[in-house]
Amino acid sequence: MTDRETTGGALDGTAPRTALVFPGQGAQKAGMGQTWRDTASWGLVAEVSEYSGIDVEELLLKTDDETLRRTDLAQIAVFTTEVLAHREAEAAGLLGDVVACAGHSLGEYTALHAAGALPLADTARLV
Repeated sequence: MTDRETTGGALDGTAPRTALVFPGQGAQKAGMGQTWRDTASWGLVAEVSEYSGIDVEELLLKTDDETLRRTDLAQIAVFTTEVLAHREAEAAGLLGDVVACAGHSLGEYTALHAAGALPLADTARLV
């Protein structure tokens, strides 16, 4: 197999055009931040905590499912996780030529941020 066949062109600069779609609330679960904890993007968790006034690291690493059912906590947790995933995929060169960003419900905020229409600080405050 060629690199193109195994990576979809992400490594050789010929990746296809990409549309990003972000989910809404309901995708949250206890420990949802564990996957992202040791990534280069993890620092944004402290930023979102500062902007939102919520301890997002606590939410992503230690909060139980019952607590995450609260809308005010679930939404900031899901938003932060979506931004973490987006940043890591972008840094890894996996996104190709992003031509559209969309979201369902809460995911619309992440889509606006990913598209560059809203800075992180403003988006975190809105969520």
